[in-house]
Amino acid sequence: MKTSMSIIVFFFFVTFLAISASSLNPEETCIQRNINRSQPPSSSLEHKASKFDFLVDKLCSDMARAVMFSVRITGKFPSHYVKAMCNVFGNDEKKVKEYVMKNWLGGEKVLLNLVSKKDLHMASRNQEKSPKVQELYDLCKETFTGKAPSPASMPVQKLCSVLDSVSPADVGLEEVSQDDDRGYGVSGVSRFNRVGRWAQPITFLDIHECDTFTMCIFCFPTSSVIPLHDHPEMAVFSKILYGSLHVKAYDWVEPPCIITQNKGVPGSLPARLAKLVSDKVITPQSEIPVLYPKTGGNLHCFTALTPCAVLDILTPPYKESAGRSCSYYMDYPFSTFALEKGVKTVEGKEDEYAWLVQIDTPDDLHMRPGSYTGPTIRV
Repeated sequence: MKTSMSIIVFFFFVTFLAISASSLNPEETCIQRNINRSQPPSSSLEHKASKFDFLVDKLCSDMARAVMFSVRITGKFPSHYVKAMCNVFGNDEKKVKEYVMKNWLGGEKVLLNLVSKKDLHMASRNQEKSPKVQELYDLCKETFTGKAPSPASMPVQKLCSVLDSVSPADVGLEEVSQDDDRGYGVSGVSRFNRVGRWAQPITFLDIHECDTFTMCIFCFPTSSVIPLHDHPEMAVFSKILYGSLHVKAYDWVEPPCIITQNKGVPGSLPARLAKLVSDKVITPQSEIPVLYPKTGGNLHCFTALTPCAVLDILTPPYKESAGRSCSYYMDYPFSTFALEKGVKTVEGKEDEYAWLVQIDTPDDLHMRPGSYTGPTIRV
């Protein structure tokens, strides 16, 4: 009995050494053997059977049973086995899925439950496809020159397409619960009381900044607000990653229409006429809003209806020495001030216009820096 057991142990040991001598690990060797068996026989490359083949087959069979046992317990393939398949097929997701359907399951519906895209993505030795945020950075670097791009250009359309595909996970975020009801709620936000007294601050995450563009994220708690502000000679691309955000945006009326509120009062600030461009709620499913120096709503205000996050790309970035400082404004209904004599009346409805008065940075603008935890960008 002892002699028989010794022989069995010896043969398994030799078999293991034979497999280990291969450039592939044992799981990869077994996968490759399955692939070879499915190929039509070739007279020129006919395989000569080895006396150890039956032991290799036995080892692979035992390994397959262990994998299936893990599948039954966890509902998916072990990560090391997914990695082995990715290595054998050169990280080709299509080939991995074809192999699984042919040799394991025989049904695409079950396959999707056992091999997720995340598993395939994480298992690859060398990811051939760059992270989404890297793709976005590369496109920005290729597209932006330091001046705001022309609307509707092909590079802009391509950038919007890539930006629209970005998810919270692509930039290291997890979607916040929509049950967060801190703050006043949308009904309690007014022109003179933009932020709830107990509202949490907005978190700013800096992804990348250079001379030609800035990539950043704003994370809003419910009812938080970024007051009405401008983007002089800039373009801004915004992607809602999660949540609901109310956007109110204006463009200046050209030629400029400026009046003084109270001419007899020293220090009275001028009001400039602007036209309402947008007053709506946007979500991750909304079209990417893009503003330009003269169109698209260059002056806008954000109000978070739920916890939400916005990925912004600004080009060129704010730079005070270049005349691109951020200014804040208060908007007043058109009827607040009377037009001066000789000034042409507005076209369309009066409620489509407002008077904007520049103000100091609001004291109740609560913003704090955070740490970007998404994929590192290769500059």
